[in-house]
Amino acid sequence: MELGVLGPVEVTKDGHQVPLGAARLRCVLGLLALEAGRVVPTARVAEALWGDRPPRGQANSIQVTVSKLRRVLAGGAAITRRGQGYLLDVEPGAVDLHRFRSAVATAGVLGAGQDVRAEAVLADALRLWRGAPLADVDSDLIRHRLVPSLEQEWLSARLDHAEVTLRLGGHAKALPELTALARQHPHQQRLAAQLMLALYRDGRPDDALSAYRRLRADLGRHSGLEPSRELRKLHQDILRADPALDPPAAEAARVTLRAVKPAQLPLAVAEFTGRDTEVARLLGHARAGSISALAGQGGVGKTALALRVAHELAAEFPDGQLYVNLGGARPGPLEPSKALVGLLSALGVPSGLLPDRLEERSALFRSLLAGRRLVILLDDAASEAQVRPLLPGTRSAVVLVTSRTSLLGLEGTRHVRLDVLTRGQAVELLAKVAGTTRIGDEPEAAAELAGLCGHLPLAVRVAAARLVARPRLSVSQLVRRLSDERRRLDELVAGDLAVRASLRLSYQGLAPRLRHAFRTFALLGVPDFAAWAGAAMLGVSAAESEELLEALVDVHLIEVSHVDTTGRARYRFHDLTRLFARECAFEEDDAAIRAQSLRRAVGCWLALADDANRRLPHPVLDPIAGTAPRPGLTEGCTQELLADPIAWFDAERTSLLVLVQDAAEAACPAPAWEAAQISAGYLAIRNLRDEWAETNRSALRASTAAGDRLGEAVTLRGLALHVLPVDHRAAHEHADAAYRLFAGLGERRGQADALRLCGAALRLAERSDEALECLEKVVATAGGEAWVSTVSALILMALIHRDAGRLDEVAPCLHRARGLARRLGDEPSEAFAWLLEGSVLSTQDKTGAAVAAFERALALFRALGHRATQAMTLVYLACGYTRQGDARAQSLLDEALRLAKDRGPEPTGSMAVGSLVRFVFPSAEFERALAVLVATVRRDRPASVGLVPELFRELGDSYQVMGEPTKADDAWERSRHLLATRL
Repeated sequence: MELGVLGPVEVTKDGHQVPLGAARLRCVLGLLALEAGRVVPTARVAEALWGDRPPRGQANSIQVTVSKLRRVLAGGAAITRRGQGYLLDVEPGAVDLHRFRSAVATAGVLGAGQDVRAEAVLADALRLWRGAPLADVDSDLIRHRLVPSLEQEWLSARLDHAEVTLRLGGHAKALPELTALARQHPHQQRLAAQLMLALYRDGRPDDALSAYRRLRADLGRHSGLEPSRELRKLHQDILRADPALDPPAAEAARVTLRAVKPAQLPLAVAEFTGRDTEVARLLGHARAGSISALAGQGGVGKTALALRVAHELAAEFPDGQLYVNLGGARPGPLEPSKALVGLLSALGVPSGLLPDRLEERSALFRSLLAGRRLVILLDDAASEAQVRPLLPGTRSAVVLVTSRTSLLGLEGTRHVRLDVLTRGQAVELLAKVAGTTRIGDEPEAAAELAGLCGHLPLAVRVAAARLVARPRLSVSQLVRRLSDERRRLDELVAGDLAVRASLRLSYQGLAPRLRHAFRTFALLGVPDFAAWAGAAMLGVSAAESEELLEALVDVHLIEVSHVDTTGRARYRFHDLTRLFARECAFEEDDAAIRAQSLRRAVGCWLALADDANRRLPHPVLDPIAGTAPRPGLTEGCTQELLADPIAWFDAERTSLLVLVQDAAEAACPAPAWEAAQISAGYLAIRNLRDEWAETNRSALRASTAAGDRLGEAVTLRGLALHVLPVDHRAAHEHADAAYRLFAGLGERRGQADALRLCGAALRLAERSDEALECLEKVVATAGGEAWVSTVSALILMALIHRDAGRLDEVAPCLHRARGLARRLGDEPSEAFAWLLEGSVLSTQDKTGAAVAAFERALALFRALGHRATQAMTLVYLACGYTRQGDARAQSLLDEALRLAKDRGPEPTGSMAVGSLVRFVFPSAEFERALAVLVATVRRDRPASVGLVPELFRELGDSYQVMGEPTKADDAWERSRHLLATRL
C-alpha cells in the first residue's frame, strides 16, 4: 500500500487506487500521513477538520472518521489510538512525502564524484510530486500553515537538483526550468545565481547580466537590500568572462575499457509454478526503470521468481546480465567491496586497475554502467547498506534484489512481498516434480500433502523429491509421516534441500533478544495474536513487544495477518516456521521458563476478558472468582485496549476459544472454566451459541477429569443458561446439578445464580408455583446483594405474578429489581423492568402511569442503542398515546416499523422479545403493531426462540380481547406447537 499527499490525497493498493470518498476522510488521512509514525493530537485533528469552531460531539465524529479510514487501509496500514491522539502506523517509505524527504537527505550526503547518482536520486524524488500538496483538502490548518513549508521543501529540492545538473554540465537541460522558477520566485537569490550561470554557459552573458539587474532592482524596491556577496562576485566573474565559469568536460571522468557483455545468470528453475501476478508486477517495475526488491521468508521462492523475470528481460537489455549471491542469510554476508570485485571483473576491469576503497569501486561501477542496458540480480541481500554501493547511477540498467529482510530504506525502489503458493499452485508444483500421474492418482492426499507443507515452495519441492527418490512410497503414506508435527521437519529433507536448514539460516542471523522472542511467541497456540499478548509472554511493555514483532516481520519469520477490530495489527507464524521456533524453544529454554511465559499470556487474556466482561452493558452471569493468576497489563494499555469491550472480544474471540481448548487438553481446568464463564456475556450478545456450548463442554470435561468441583459447577451453570431458550428440561437438570455443587462448596453467589436458572426453566415448563419458590430462595440467599441473579429473579417473579393475574404483586418486584439493577450498572434490566411495569399498568387501564413507564424505558433503550427493544417500546408507547388521543402515536409506529426492518442481524436479549402483555392493543393500530412485533421476533431468531411460544400465546389473548376468536385460536395453536417441538 502506498499513500500520496504530494498532490491530491490518494491511497494505492497493489497498483490500484482505493476510493476515499468523503472530504473528511481525505483531510484526516492527509494530516496523519504528514506525521506518519508520530502521534497527532486529537485537538490538531479537530482543528484541521473544523478550524477554531469544532462542533459538539467532535470526539465521536473523529472516532467514526478514523474507523472508516481503518477499513480503507485494512491490510496495508493501521491507525492506532495513542494517549490523546492517533498514529498512522505504516511501513517506512509508504508515504510519498517521506520517500521524498529520504531521497533528498540521501542526495545531500553523497560525496564528491557521486553527482551522477545524486542527480538521479533527486530526479526520482521530484517525480513524486503530482501537484500542489493535499490539493483536494479544504482545511485552513493544512492549506495555510502546513502546505507552505512543504512547497518550500519542493523548491529547495528543485534547486539542489539544478545545482547537481549544472556541475555535470547540464546547463541546457536545466535552463527552461530555472527560467520558469525565477518568474515564480523573483527574490530567490540562490535561484538567480543558478539561472545566471546557466545563461552564461548557454552563450547568453547579456541575459545573465540582465537577470542580475532585475533581481537587484526588485530587492531594492521590496526590501531595500543588496544582492548577496556570492551573487555580486558571480556578476563580476561574468563581466570578465572568468574561465572558472566554463562547463566541465562531461566525458573527462569516464573510464575507457574494452566492451564486455557479461552473462552471469544461473539457470532458471525448470518447474517454476504460478506467480503470474508477481511476474507481471516485476516486469512492469523493470520496464519503468524502478529497482525491484523482492522479500519473503526462506524457501518461499524469491530467487526462482527473480531468475524467471531476469531471463525474460534479458532480450530487452542486450548489454548483458550480472548476478551476485550476497549471502545475506549466512552468518557472514558478502561485503559490498568484495561483491564489487566480482562485478567489475565481469565488466572487464583488470585486477590491477581495481581501486582500493569501496567508494571508488562503487563510482567506477556506476561509470561503467552509465548508458548500458543490463539486468542485475543481487540475490539474498542482508541490508540496504550492503546493496547501495552495488546500484547503477542511471535507469538504463534493471536491478532485481532478493532478501529475507524488507529493504524498505532502499531509495527509488518498488517492493514486492512474496507469500506462499495457493493450494492449487502447490499441488501443481508437486505434479511437475513428482509426476502428473502419481499426484493425479491421489488428488485428496496431494492437497493434504501440500497443506502439511504449508504451501511453502521449498517444502513442497522437498516432499516431491522424497516421492521421486522412493517410487514405492505413496502420497498417502508420505502424508501420514508428515502428520506427526514432532517429525515433520525431519521428514522434509531431500539431499541438500531441507526446510529446517533454510529456517535456521534466518534464525541464526537474529540478535539474541530477537531469537528469544521468536521462540517464545511460537509457544502460543492461537492462530494470530496482538502485540500486547507478546508483551505478556516476555514481561515487557506493549511497545517493546511491537518493536520485536515488527523486527521479525522485517525478516519474514512472522507476518501481519490483518488489523483487528480494535485497530491493532495481528501477527501469525507460518505453520512450518512455528514448528521450527517451538523446536528451538524446547532445545534452548527450560521447561519452567516456557511454562512461565504461557502462564503470563493466559493470565493476561483472562484479566482483560474479565475487565471487558464487566464493561458489557448487560451481565448474564454472576462472576465466580477463579484461581488462575491474572498478571494484567499497565492501566493505560488496558484502558486503550478495552475502550470498546465488544470490539476487543471480537478480536480475541478465536484466541479465547483456543485458550479454553488448550487448557482443557492440558488438564488445566481453571483457565478453561474461567474463560468460558467470562465469555458468556459476549457470546450471548453475538448469539454465538455453538461456541458457547463448545467452551463450556470442553471446560466441564476438564474439570470433571481433574476433580475441580468449582469448575464443574460454573460450567454446568453456563450450559444451563445456554440451553434455557431451547430445552428447559436440560436447563433445569444442569442448573440443579450446579446448585448442589455450589452448595457443597459454600458458594452463595453460585447457589443464587443456579436457583435463578432453575426458576426460569420451571417457569418455561409452566410450573409457576415451583418456579416462584426457587426465585424467592434466590432473593433470600442474596440477602440484599446487587447480583445478576437477584435482578433476574425479581423480574421473573414479576412475570409469574403478572401471568397469574396477581397484578398488585408485580410493581414491588419490579421496584426492587430496578434499584438493584442501578447498583449493578445493569441498564438493560432496569429498562425492561420499566417496560414490564408499563405493560401491567396498561392492562389495569392506568394509561397515564403506563405511558410514563414506557417513556422511562424508551429513554434507557435509546441510550443503550438497543434497536429491537426500542421498536417494541415504541409500539407500547404508541398504543398508550392512542388511548390518550395523542397525535404522536402515528410517528412512533412509523419509527418502530423502520427500526424493525433495518435491524439486520443484530442480536438482542430474549427478554425483550417476550415482553408483550395481553391488553395493550385495543386500538385501530393493532394490526400495524402486530406487524412490527412479529417482524422483530423473526429477525431475532434464534436468540429469542425460547420465548416465541409465549409471544404467540399473548397475541392470542390480545385477539380474544378484541373479539377475534378464530385468530386467537390460531395463535394459541401455534404457541402449543412451538412449545411441543421446542423450536
